[in-house]
Amino acid sequence: LGSTDYISYSDVSGANVAFALDKDIYVSTDSGKAFTKVYTGAAGAQITSLKFSNEGDRVAFGLLPKAGGKNTAKSVDLKGQDEKDLFTSSSAGVFISSWSTGKNKVVYQEGCYNCDGPRTGTFVYDTSSNKNTEIISGVKGFDLNAVVASDDFTKVTYVESTANPNLAGEALDG
Repeated sequence: LGSTDYISYSDVSGANVAFALDKDIYVSTDSGKAFTKVYTGAAGAQITSLKFSNEGDRVAFGLLPKAGGKNTAKSVDLKGQDEKDLFTSSSAGVFISSWSTGKNKVVYQEGCYNCDGPRTGTFVYDTSSNKNTEIISGVKGFDLNAVVASDDFTKVTYVESTANPNLAGEALDG
């Protein structure tokens, strides 16, 4: 990596390691000893998330082709072949947290990207039926964090933030 390169997203699954630099994705299948570029986006494109499948055989990622546009969740195998579109969201931000090629499911959050806005919803997308279902209601925005599905996709764990009333109005810098 160059001194100005910035890893925007990364994931690990066994000996597989993946990371994104702007519009490109690199994968190692030997615990990070050597990396291969498996995806190159067009100029101006951005990777908005990156996640290995539970099976460890593919990498899914959110691709925003241009700022403010629609986001397409895609996947590619570990050799950079067999690229597939999983689904397209009208939101600029698609943040994949869990997915399985065997279960045909993707758990993700939507929201804005390149902004300070919150996540606006949490969904499970079934790639075999093309059905999208909101799975967490009543908790949105900045209060919902770290969403992860169980391997069989029957349970979801997430962190819900709450304000501490004892700190209201106090600075946290000292």
